[in-house]
Amino acid sequence: MYGVLKNKYIPFIIAIPFFFCVHCYRGIILDAILYLLQYISTFDHQRFVSDPAFAFGNQESYGFFSPILGLFIKVFGVSYGMKSLCWLSHLGWIVSVIFLVRAFCKFSYNKLWFLPFLILFVVCTADGMPHTMVHFFKLVETYTCSRALSIVFGFAGLAALLQNKTITSLSLFVVGTLIHPLTAGWTLPLWLLFFFPKATFPLLLCSALFPFFAFLHMDKFGFYPLDWLNRPLAFIPPKDLIVRNCVWFVFFGVLIPRYFFSAHLAKLAKSILGVVVISFYWNVWGGLGEHIFLYQVQTWRAEWIPSVFSFLFCFVLIVRLIRCIRKKCFDSLDFSKFLAAIAVLSPVCLMVPAIISVVLTRVKCFHFDVTKFMLLCFAYFVLVGFVVQQYVIWGLEGGLVFLGFDYQFLYKLQISLLLLQSLFAFICIATLIYHKKYFFVVPLVFFLFFPQFQLVPLCVVVLLLVKSRKKTAAVAIILLTLFDCIFNTAYRAHSLFNGLPLSWCRYVGFAVLTFVLLKITGKLWNNSFFRLVPMTIIVVVLSGYAIAHWDGRDSIRAKEELKLQVYLRKTIFPQEKQRGRILFYTKGLFESEPRLQFLTGAYLSASTHVGQLFFEGQYKETMKRENLLFYKEYRGVSLDEAAYIGFVSNKLSIRDTLIDRTQFLCGKKEIDNLITSESELPFVKKDSTLYNNSQKLYLYGCP
Repeated sequence: MYGVLKNKYIPFIIAIPFFFCVHCYRGIILDAILYLLQYISTFDHQRFVSDPAFAFGNQESYGFFSPILGLFIKVFGVSYGMKSLCWLSHLGWIVSVIFLVRAFCKFSYNKLWFLPFLILFVVCTADGMPHTMVHFFKLVETYTCSRALSIVFGFAGLAALLQNKTITSLSLFVVGTLIHPLTAGWTLPLWLLFFFPKATFPLLLCSALFPFFAFLHMDKFGFYPLDWLNRPLAFIPPKDLIVRNCVWFVFFGVLIPRYFFSAHLAKLAKSILGVVVISFYWNVWGGLGEHIFLYQVQTWRAEWIPSVFSFLFCFVLIVRLIRCIRKKCFDSLDFSKFLAAIAVLSPVCLMVPAIISVVLTRVKCFHFDVTKFMLLCFAYFVLVGFVVQQYVIWGLEGGLVFLGFDYQFLYKLQISLLLLQSLFAFICIATLIYHKKYFFVVPLVFFLFFPQFQLVPLCVVVLLLVKSRKKTAAVAIILLTLFDCIFNTAYRAHSLFNGLPLSWCRYVGFAVLTFVLLKITGKLWNNSFFRLVPMTIIVVVLSGYAIAHWDGRDSIRAKEELKLQVYLRKTIFPQEKQRGRILFYTKGLFESEPRLQFLTGAYLSASTHVGQLFFEGQYKETMKRENLLFYKEYRGVSLDEAAYIGFVSNKLSIRDTLIDRTQFLCGKKEIDNLITSESELPFVKKDSTLYNNSQKLYLYGCP
């Protein structure tokens, strides 16, 4: 096995196809639309005259992504250019992660664990896994955007930082910052804190004083005015963000220096803690303080740095725990490490385990019986999961709930508990099979398939821990479990209790298959021919699945995106110059996204909202247009993308509503033209053309 672990090519051969198995490309969606339109505006700005998203500035002024995107579009076209740049970003992501994990393993004296850590890291950051979301963006995006490319340089810079390459790491951080300053820019204070610890106090002092410049009311360094964004609702920091930062304070500030007797690991942890402190402090100022600049820089984006390193540090803690369990020398400090890993890696960052882990590091060390400890932990998580389950059922049935009823938080909490329960169930099953206690294996296997029956594993735990297994006690426990199984089955059929997401199970299945075949490869390593067989199986299976599933678009979207190339150089009805004064309605995939459909400006589109955080004029103009289109009067109500999509599909698609809104907007001098697939409308028909050689579109002028 040492031959496999030490081979420098195997990580690339395994990790790259494995990564593409657990990620995909979703197409030109969300921010990808914005970046595509921004590139087009660089060579044809007239196409976006009067469009709110371009009339007051756009986000391209904060980075240098358009030239890179433009190169790919020129070479491959719109659809394939966007797809190929996303593929290149994904490839760069996994390659830079390989170097980062390898550097961390050397940095933390775990070189032989490089390959297992790498596979675990890919699983933990797979699409849809917990902690892959940093507020509303992902560590690995499924579409083309600047932050996806900037984070590649960020990872590469972190790898260089761990190798003490001062200039190389700084250069990579600067390149990433130039591409997307709000994401990769947070690596610059990390670099300063790591290589120049004496700068910690001046940096923290300047960061603490900087928000007070708002009282000078210096343009963007002032406070948000009352009529910009939904004050104060838009500014309140999310509860899970606060908890997550508190857990990181404990993890990087207290636990890591206590667990690792290493000066350079402690220095790394303190540097990360410095970034967390600055970003959270600024987040509070930007949110509760309504500071324009600090809210616009979206300081929560810094979370990707502690997220990545928390994975890696927890992997090291897990390895140390495994060693302690094998040696049967489990003590309170090891239990503290276990709780710290749970607090950080759970889908919901858990503050209570983090606090208990700190307390255990301060008390006198005492020892545990490993077997009893594992069973008691299992029982604890089962009981907590059962209580949460009953609380949710009670709330869904309309019962009196306490401390609020945050369904999203409870869903994540239940998933966290199911994850821990499944982990303990697997460990118990393996142990029971080893000791040939097959009777107890059956209910645990049943629980893995039907986790909505929370008391099933508790029955097994009690029977294993009670030495004098009296028939009456056994019968009582079994009856209690059976009663629980038939109670509220209707609500337990809800998705909240159906178990872990299937995608998680698929990712774990890929990882298990990979580890098994790598183990076989290790046993056959001395035979140069036969060792290639399991390696070939791994590569073929992973590569085949990746090729078949990486492009996650359906056939309709893929075909529609190919047709965008027609409008790259010349949009529809180019004779109309005031593109932002044209109302669009066409049926099809892009009915709410005319700006993408025709690569042009529009009166309104689902993506018009993007960027209004940065430009007050865009926010006010977009809100005015939405109100006039939705309500035929200005109400000062700010709507979101989902509201616009719903209005277009449910209201504007009705012929009478389309006529009514067009007449109203024409009367208000808001629009000059209407482009639609509807024929014979009571307006001046100026022109017509075929769209995709099938659907006829009409250009109507205001009466």
